Amino acid sequence: MAVFAILAPAFAAGFSVAASPGAVNLLGLRWGLQRGASVALGIGLGAATVDTFYMARSLAGVLPLLAAAGWLESVLMFGGWRAGAPGDRLPAQRVR
Repeated sequence: MAVFAILAPAFAAGFSVAASPGAVNLLGLRWGLQRGASVALGIGLGAATVDTFYMARSLAGVLPLLAAAGWLESVLMFGGWRAGAPGDRLPAQRVR
């Protein structure tokens, strides 16, 4: 479950970054018009996969840092970002 706890937000963040208009999206659009939808789908999935991988690596590095430095979480919460504490459960795992 720990892997899913990292990959789910990483996929969501990667998808939101990949969905914004940019160079890779324009490349996918151009090649999709020239070479077909399967090429554009491959480019889009490749970009989303790489973004997910980068976000998972970022989360894997930041979460242990937040666990070690409690004051850092307070600073980030002031900016509107909240990381789950190591003992917290995900909403889908709550015991009723």
